[in-house]
Amino acid sequence: MRIVYTTLLFAHVLGVVVWVGGMFVLHFAVRPSAARLQEAPVRLTFLSSALGRFMSWAALAIVVVLASGVAMILVSGGFRNAHLSVHLMLAVGLVMMALYLHIRFAPFKRMRAAVMVADWTAAGANLDLVRKMVLINLVLGFVTIAIAIPAAAWAAVRFAPALRMTAAAPVAVAPAGALAAIAAQQRVQRRDHV
Repeated sequence: MRIVYTTLLFAHVLGVVVWVGGMFVLHFAVRPSAARLQEAPVRLTFLSSALGRFMSWAALAIVVVLASGVAMILVSGGFRNAHLSVHLMLAVGLVMMALYLHIRFAPFKRMRAAVMVADWTAAGANLDLVRKMVLINLVLGFVTIAIAIPAAAWAAVRFAPALRMTAAAPVAVAPAGALAAIAAQQRVQRRDHV
């Protein structure tokens, strides 16, 4: 169970790094650098291409983040046993995914179409919408990380005794399933004392 959860966690964190890190690089490095290009056709064509490549990687990362997140919840005792922070991360993550879909299939799609027909005014206006929405999604990504880190630390400290391996019954669960681990540990202790 421990290797399964660890593998899922690795995939989850990797997906978050690709998605949130990619938004950070695009917003704070690529876009400002591209803005120095004087000709709108060169700048907007480049940004359309760069964003297109990122959107493909982000789509893959989103699938990995969602699948691994739900799988970690399930192997840790299910949604019922999940800490409040897990529910908050899932809620914010779903909002981020919806915003990604909106960006990809509304302003980004219009931007690409405008670049194809050399309508630089429309392309620029839609790029500005993409920029604003990516910034919102980036902030939501930071909020999700801010929820995850203290919650994981709290659960690791709070439930450390219940997460120990015992000779009678190995208990290896994630912080999200810590309540189930405590219950299992208490059953083992009662059985051993009888």
